[in-house]
Amino acid sequence: MPFAPISLDEMNKEVLAWDIYQMLAGGPLYDVKKVPVRFTSIDQYLDIFEPLLLEECRAQILRSMGESEPAPHHLKLLSIEQNEPFRLMRFQPPPPPEGGKPHFFETDIVLVSYEPLDMDAAAKRGDGEDEDEPSTGGDFHALGLVASGGGSEHLSIKLHLPSQRTARMPQAQFKRLSMLHRVMVPSSGHWCVREAVQRAAGEGRRVVTAPPRRSGTCRSWATW
Repeated sequence: MPFAPISLDEMNKEVLAWDIYQMLAGGPLYDVKKVPVRFTSIDQYLDIFEPLLLEECRAQILRSMGESEPAPHHLKLLSIEQNEPFRLMRFQPPPPPEGGKPHFFETDIVLVSYEPLDMDAAAKRGDGEDEDEPSTGGDFHALGLVASGGGSEHLSIKLHLPSQRTARMPQAQFKRLSMLHRVMVPSSGHWCVREAVQRAAGEGRRVVTAPPRRSGTCRSWATW
């Protein structure tokens, strides 16, 4: 299926819908093609480089999660605001660590789950070793983008929990996000929030850009 020109919101929607189990399985999430010496059209360029860009984003997230294992914060969900095509979740922020710096910064990527995820078990499940294991609270998980952190009164995290499935979204992925959409309400109490990629703070940031759109412009998606 040809890839349409991707915008910043579209790329956020794509990445935030990923399943951590599939990410850890090791195989590609997209149909990656060999890069030709010459391109015959902008459509061919997009079809080839957009899947490569998305796979690079996945690799960066997994690399960051593998390099550090921060303890998850058990935070109370205070409110939810529908901000199409996303949902803005406001949590009670964790107390700042010693030194006064916040745990989360704006544009960090985080993993939100009802229970702490056992990453070793998640990797085995992603490899298909534990397919017969019953579903647990760990199935209620999603990647999120920190919309406001720092010294604000709330920790606001943007999630993509679509109400309708798109042609590009696998059925199993939509089912997981639909369940999360139903259960992730303020009355659900506390959720685990774990840093996946801290993008705004630190040195050596790397810029990942989306391929040029038909206008020839380029959209920056992530600073690593």
